[in-house]
Amino acid sequence: GTLAGQDLKSSAKEQINQMAAAGAFTGKDDVAAVTRAIDGMGPRDGMLKALAGWNRMVKGPMVYGIVLPKFGSMVRNKMGMAFQALATPGAREQAIPQLKSLFNDIGRSWDEAYGDVVFGTGKSFARGDEIGKAMTALDDAFLTAKNTADVSQVLRAKGAGELANAVDTGVLDGFVSTEELLTKLSASPGKQKWRDIRDAPGVMFQTLEQRGRLQMFLNLRKAGKSPEEAAMLTKDALYDYGLSSPENRALRDILPFGQFMAKSIPQQAKMLSTQPASAAALAPLFYDPSGEEGPIYPYMQGKSRVG
Repeated sequence: GTLAGQDLKSSAKEQINQMAAAGAFTGKDDVAAVTRAIDGMGPRDGMLKALAGWNRMVKGPMVYGIVLPKFGSMVRNKMGMAFQALATPGAREQAIPQLKSLFNDIGRSWDEAYGDVVFGTGKSFARGDEIGKAMTALDDAFLTAKNTADVSQVLRAKGAGELANAVDTGVLDGFVSTEELLTKLSASPGKQKWRDIRDAPGVMFQTLEQRGRLQMFLNLRKAGKSPEEAAMLTKDALYDYGLSSPENRALRDILPFGQFMAKSIPQQAKMLSTQPASAAALAPLFYDPSGEEGPIYPYMQGKSRVG
């Protein structure tokens, strides 16, 4: 297996060099990025390793909450999907569906995380709609198969070709993690029950994000986009966090939300530069009519703030 893997890597790198010689890439950075995708990044060390460990401990409570979820953060994230769609040419028509599904998706994500673990009600509501049924099919396929290629085969055999396309094109992060399954199998029932309750807010966020990704991909396919184009637009709009670099990873280690900022600021800036009317329409939300002062709400009185 190792030898075959090395042969595949060598063949892929040779093809990259040939494509670079033929002018298929715009510069050395593109060649480095594609090569890194094959080799993977080296392990963290030193201060970055320590910071990454610290981030893993604090990011969950900061973003999701512990035991009880931060609903405000979830509303913000779901609304953010609409703005991200608006900023992506080719996916802008998906902004309205993302907004329309806000309360439905949050409710179903709640039942996904808490229905079975806390209340013992199962996932009847969470998996009752089209996206929920698709998630059940994906879960079953990931549990049945041994790798991504097998997942795709399982889905196609069951007539779920579009879900197989979503897996093949990398739209989804994988609904079932092997590491997560092994951890659950090794833990005692009582200990695992506590872990499930503790981690429920994170499960809600993950479910909310996966529902948004799957919804956008399937809608784009219904609109006539090819699987590859639908996947590209979905990952451009909702970010493919798998695309990274040592520099980007170091930024995330230092700042818990560094990668989001690195991707969202250029995305939104591009939208505002190409759609100046939207910038003018949004300005009153952040500045007074004169455009000189930011708004001061009652809870901000007497406090310093960053505009």
